Amino acid sequence: YYTDPQVHTKNGVGYGLGNLGMKGIDKFQQTHKCNPICLQLNLPLLNVDNTTLRRRHLRGTMKVPNLVSDLGQPGVGHISSGYYPLTLPDSLDNGEFQCIHTTPLHDNRVSSLCIDPYSRRLFSASAEGTVKVWKMEEWTLIMSVPRAHRKSIECIATSNGEYVFTGSCDQSIKVWTVKDMTTVDRLTDHEGDVNALCISPTHLISASFDKKIKFWDLKTFKCTMTLEGHTKSVKCLSLTGNILFSGSNDGTIKVWHTTKMTCLFSMDAHEAWVKSIVVKDYSLYSGAFDSLVKDWDLKNFMSLHTFKEHTDNITSLLATPKYLFSCSEDKTIKVWRYGKEQPSATIRGHRSGVQVAITDGTHLISG
Repeated sequence: YYTDPQVHTKNGVGYGLGNLGMKGIDKFQQTHKCNPICLQLNLPLLNVDNTTLRRRHLRGTMKVPNLVSDLGQPGVGHISSGYYPLTLPDSLDNGEFQCIHTTPLHDNRVSSLCIDPYSRRLFSASAEGTVKVWKMEEWTLIMSVPRAHRKSIECIATSNGEYVFTGSCDQSIKVWTVKDMTTVDRLTDHEGDVNALCISPTHLISASFDKKIKFWDLKTFKCTMTLEGHTKSVKCLSLTGNILFSGSNDGTIKVWHTTKMTCLFSMDAHEAWVKSIVVKDYSLYSGAFDSLVKDWDLKNFMSLHTFKEHTDNITSLLATPKYLFSCSEDKTIKVWRYGKEQPSATIRGHRSGVQVAITDGTHLISG
């Protein structure tokens, strides 16, 4: 909370009886607790180091940050958890999608999918802890890694055609080679389920049930930074430019600057778990376990639209140049044209909840 300000001057003259002169200035410097406003104004830190500030600054009042210069270029795909963002055809003139291939991927829930654009391979991960590798276009199985983790694999991501990363409920992240799925490393700094992964040009970024977001150097696989601020499990990540968005079971979406490694803003987004977030140009889309999809203007952090057509939890979102796809436990995928509050199409075909959808530029692939 902020109270009426009191000005202290060196000579103690003016500004009322509360002006204590140098004594007042010294007391302020000894007792002041830095907050987000100090950070955003680039003021010198008092009585606190960077690490402590990153853990504490969320308690203060935050001004709305100007993200425009730090966001990725409009129209350029952002990097998000679970898939490589390519484009879909611009038109939905036929009014519906036709299923051209069904593959029994796993014996349990398909939790995550991602495409390596360099090798044209599809990677699928499941609740039984298995990873499978598929050849695109032909949809044939190249290899299977049973028991890749001891527990459910919740997220999977690839980096530059070289590495595959899997995050699991066994609290670890494993690093594999794309070529033959040989284990390279096992990252164990998290103290809870690893729920989400995304890739920056220099780092792997992970989110966990332990409420923490960690940055891992892509060359050494060492943890170089830990961000804290959420009060419950962090469920999803989305990265564009220098800005990282994180969604949590606490119902908030937090906005982080990946160069300053600080939280810029916190949004009270949903009244339930935030399960998926994606960015398209200057809009953020969030899906949650309240069955709602929301559209947020990143220039003022106001909600523009709330999409209410799903009847069960939202599990995953996919943003393409002209359409937003939302997956749900209601067994459907809905297709939304940006700016419209009614879906352009509803895709049915799954016998249980749809956990994830990605695209290779021609096909929509769901599990």
